[in-house]
Amino acid sequence: SGQDNMVKINGVRIELDEVENSVIDDLMIDDDDDDDDDHNSVQQQQQQQQPLVVDCIANTHLTDPEDEGSPKQLNAYCVLSEESCKEIGIDWRRVPSITTTTTVKGVLISDGALALIFRFRCRQRSRVMPSCFILVEQTPLSPTGKRDKRQLPKPSECIPLRTLLEQQQQQHQQDNNNDNSITTTQSSPSLLLSQYGKAGKMVSDTLIDFLNLQPCQQTILTTGASFAMLGGDSLAATRVARTLFATHHGVENTRFLGGSFGSLDGPLSATHLLKAKTMGDYVDWLDKNNVCSGGSDDGAGAGAA
Repeated sequence: SGQDNMVKINGVRIELDEVENSVIDDLMIDDDDDDDDDHNSVQQQQQQQQPLVVDCIANTHLTDPEDEGSPKQLNAYCVLSEESCKEIGIDWRRVPSITTTTTVKGVLISDGALALIFRFRCRQRSRVMPSCFILVEQTPLSPTGKRDKRQLPKPSECIPLRTLLEQQQQQHQQDNNNDNSITTTQSSPSLLLSQYGKAGKMVSDTLIDFLNLQPCQQTILTTGASFAMLGGDSLAATRVARTLFATHHGVENTRFLGGSFGSLDGPLSATHLLKAKTMGDYVDWLDKNNVCSGGSDDGAGAGAA
């Protein structure tokens, strides 16, 4: 009912539905035309769109659970799409095993790109800003199939995203050492790009520079992130590839690299960066061709100059 979805915080009445709708992705597309071709086009567009947040539950908790008179805190519990979890690097199957406590039930989003996105949506679509955003694997349901807010975790039962990713990376490296296996981006959780492969550090530094990634945005600069997700386009890809080429060959980075059209050939062609599914795949490609790994390979891209 309406009363159930309305709470009072600091003397202000808040509709929880309003908060939830502001965070969830809006994939509705205006389709007033009855033309069959247009309708099919709309359906294809909806299928191609990848949502970030598929569900959200707004709920309140006491700031001090032991004090019934303590102020209430509004929290937004978000369920991300499977594709978004993969790009960020969250593997829900590994969360209980890699944390130091068995009571972890969610991931706390306090800074970084995700926090910026959530806060921006609340400012644009709602007049209410939750105190914190928490990621949960799925919407908790009661035996009758209804939302069960009593199963939602408290902030004290959650682990910060940055800590989770760091622990996942440490655990993955330990598993590799124990199994004496080679890391692959397809079968492992996302790792920080700067610590992946031989070319990872150089590629990471170049992307931070040319894509102007702020410290809070660098948390998503992982092997599972795509170039487009980081804000890259064809022009940025050309500049990144040119910088990597100049650094690898020890030449001056100018717009004349690649001839009059500025187009590089070989492993450092911008085409490979644009076609790479993830940044981890791109680093694998560079390592395979022995470029941007600290040494110079005079044969790599020689025809580009």
